[in-house]
Amino acid sequence: MRSESIALSQRPLTLAICLGMALLLASCSANAGTPPRTITTLPTPTATVPAATPTPPPQTVTTYTCATGSLPVVQGLTRTSCAVSTQGNYQVLRASYTGKTNSYFVDEPRLQSDGWVLIQSEHGDSPNGAIGETIYAGAGDWFAFHYSYPASSLSIEQGTPINPQAGGSCGQRIDAASAERQGIPLPPNSLTTDDGTYIIVPFCLDDLQAFYSTALAATGWTITQPFQKLNTSPPLVISSAVVSHGSTYMQIALASGGGTPTVITIASSPPL
Repeated sequence: MRSESIALSQRPLTLAICLGMALLLASCSANAGTPPRTITTLPTPTATVPAATPTPPPQTVTTYTCATGSLPVVQGLTRTSCAVSTQGNYQVLRASYTGKTNSYFVDEPRLQSDGWVLIQSEHGDSPNGAIGETIYAGAGDWFAFHYSYPASSLSIEQGTPINPQAGGSCGQRIDAASAERQGIPLPPNSLTTDDGTYIIVPFCLDDLQAFYSTALAATGWTITQPFQKLNTSPPLVISSAVVSHGSTYMQIALASGGGTPTVITIASSPPL
């Protein structure tokens, strides 16, 4: 049986496929009737100036290199490759390992203490072991890994922006799509992890929602279930929508660790 989780939330959908982002939980509240009340004229209150909200410190993360011992990998694995290449606005580190351990492949507590925010994790069990993929993000960077216990393999990808100012700020207008996934338009500068699971884009979640409000209609999609944000613990933000095109229904999930990048996952969805 395959069970999956999106950061701190359950994922719906067929993340039997891989998007069990049970992201679509809408809560409805009923308004209770209000009893009759007496209206009394009160003196006009004196205006008060709200206290200034302090600006939170910028998020920082520890990034890793191919140097021995730098990557957060548990003991007992053998590294078979590690290299860095340029992909779009990112320097992408890719490393491969082989071997089996009695614990997790990646030291996730170390990742979190180094400032990374868990965006999404998918895990599948079988009689022979576990297979899964996970992605973290923070401060414009992203860190993803895919492991297979039956195959005794681990692959890691880390993306660090070459120019953090290039498409990395919030409040941007995204005018046009540059590619698509399963018919769903993608914003420019989209980058997909090697296993094809996660799409990383250097835009804020709210900017992407604004983009999809027009880009989907322009490509023939109907938003069947509007984007809704889930209750998550800051800085994690998750928003999800269901869209349809004829008899095809898809779920689009946006997840961010605050700021950029935003991770997009797209999966088939049963009709609502």
